[in-house]
Amino acid sequence: SVNLSICQINPSLGDFKNNKEKILKYIYRSKRLNSNIIIFPELAICGYPPLDLIWEDGFIKQNDIALNQVAKLSSIPIIIGCIRVDNNAIYNSAAICFDGKLQKYCDKILLPNYDVFDEKRFFHPGQSPKVFKIPINGRSRKIGVQICEDLWDDDYNCKVSTIQKEMGAELIINISASPYHEKKIIERIAHVSLKAKQLSLPFIYCNMIGGQDELIFDGNSFAISKEGLLLSQARSFKEDLKIV
Repeated sequence: SVNLSICQINPSLGDFKNNKEKILKYIYRSKRLNSNIIIFPELAICGYPPLDLIWEDGFIKQNDIALNQVAKLSSIPIIIGCIRVDNNAIYNSAAICFDGKLQKYCDKILLPNYDVFDEKRFFHPGQSPKVFKIPINGRSRKIGVQICEDLWDDDYNCKVSTIQKEMGAELIINISASPYHEKKIIERIAHVSLKAKQLSLPFIYCNMIGGQDELIFDGNSFAISKEGLLLSQARSFKEDLKIV
């Protein structure tokens, strides 16, 4: 069996020092609980939403420094939300770290630009869905990694989860910074449950908690079986570490 550690944390925007210390604490705890892979939310390194702070050189630099320190601890794989810069293009990314270093990035493809979101102003979209070979418990596993809106692909041309299934994903991990509104928790579980059933794939959903400006993040991270059943759910509005 494989133990996945879902780390539902409350990062503070731009507080790289405390965010990193919190992340390291959760990594150590996950390792003590015999986790085989550790998962953190969207933009956990810097906090969400970074907005105009991403234009500051120092902000990106601090993001990279913290990320490299986290990657050094990836004797077991870590998936964590961060910022990636490539040729002046800025991406909302997930870092895939294992064997003590940053191995690959997975960029968010679907950038929400409605309601409270304004991501197209700040980020470049990722090119195409990705599946990663990640060594878990001595075996190479094919894992589809996606970020928040990539899960809500019904109104987009790019069907991220379906493409990842076609690419051979055995499991899909979605890292999120999904704000709370009434009935949002029920909607999320129903949506992911239906996707899991349709694709016959288990899903891990890791959300952040906390408040940033007018946004409130509720956590409620969860795991859904390939039959669409809710296997485990983290707490509402509190930090939590769930081993699934």
